[in-house]
Amino acid sequence: MKIGADGEERILCGRCKAAVEIEARPAEEIVRCPICGETDTAEAARREASEHTAYLLVRRALGSLKAGAPEVRYRFHAG
Repeated sequence: MKIGADGEERILCGRCKAAVEIEARPAEEIVRCPICGETDTAEAARREASEHTAYLLVRRALGSLKAGAPEVRYRFHAG
């Protein structure tokens, strides 16, 4: 997970590439994209952003071996 200059983690919306807003609620934190409204728990968004980062690393490492493979879409990315 990337950390911004202010010390906060950055999670981006996979669709809009906008930084999501993290709302603290009594039961759990919620992330919401200010542009498209994509919403989930902060825990799920962090997990998906980490999976996206791992996917990018594997895709870059394998390069031509994955030619023609379908693109995997993630709702949240590490920023």
